[in-house]
Amino acid sequence: IVEGPRVYIERIDIVGNTRTEDQVIRRELQLYEGDAFNRVLIDRARRRLTGLDFFDKIDFREDMGSAPDKVVLTVEVQEKSTGQINFSIGYSTTEKAVGSIGLQERNFMGKGQDVRLNTTLSMKRQQVDFSFTEPYFMGLPISAGFDAFATKTDNTDYSSYKSEQIGGALRAGFRLDEYSSLNLKYGLEWQKLDGIDLNKASPAVIDSEGVMWKSSVGATYTWDNVDNPIQPTSGFRGQIDGTIAGLGGTTHYASLEAHAWYFYPVYEDKMVLKLEGNAGHMEPLPGEKVPLQDRFFMGGDTFRGFAKSGIGPRQINNAGGTDAIGGTTYAIGTVEMTFPTG
Repeated sequence: IVEGPRVYIERIDIVGNTRTEDQVIRRELQLYEGDAFNRVLIDRARRRLTGLDFFDKIDFREDMGSAPDKVVLTVEVQEKSTGQINFSIGYSTTEKAVGSIGLQERNFMGKGQDVRLNTTLSMKRQQVDFSFTEPYFMGLPISAGFDAFATKTDNTDYSSYKSEQIGGALRAGFRLDEYSSLNLKYGLEWQKLDGIDLNKASPAVIDSEGVMWKSSVGATYTWDNVDNPIQPTSGFRGQIDGTIAGLGGTTHYASLEAHAWYFYPVYEDKMVLKLEGNAGHMEPLPGEKVPLQDRFFMGGDTFRGFAKSGIGPRQINNAGGTDAIGGTTYAIGTVEMTFPTG
């Protein structure tokens, strides 16, 4: 093996971005004029740009510079639509008629900011969510954003109560290294349980009636080395999410959840095996108990083949049936295969 001469980056040119600002692309490169040319760093930059989901095509080209030991790095991108308007209407056996409208712009004003507004309306649930994320707050490699939401749910079919939640959260996050990141969050939420028929509901539901305030702090650690953040075909992604509720308010408990995804290409990149695991546990603070509405209700969207809240503890109610009262521990494993349909 003979080591060749070191080559340095003389200039970085970005072409093809008619809407996205140059700085949005340059800050993801983490390469600068004068740096030594390193193909490993270029591959990492390509992965980060792919994760933005702003471009249909990303090409890196090396051209000769003004001297033999200099190279001009050209980043050529082809932009795609980053704004979405979604309308849907349908029918569900659990929520009856369902309609939703969603607005999202992942690259707001070409600055890389993410703005979302979603509304859902059905016979059993009404919900509105708004979120805003600035990926580089004040020019620093720290993401910051906020969420606001309001939800009204009719749970009388499986838990004999109705609930309302109104709240918001402040978020901040930063990368620890190339593959890991840490996100912090503070949330404040107003919760109300009502619509309880004392002659039919279970004791646990009756005991939960009333208004509560939830003030919580949380942290999420993520390790991710998948090959493509949008459509992964190989690699591992793991998350640990911890929350403590009890900084003021009337809700006092701690929870910890873990999530893991492993992708393996069975046949090139066309058939991909995905192994997924999810687990969680919550523990009340001394002298307290975990509120009914904050517990884990599994089934429906979270576990195929089971009704909504169809898995977990149930309590006999005064109507002769049972109410789902949620669990404080869960574990779910999933095996999936993705393949082309021709």
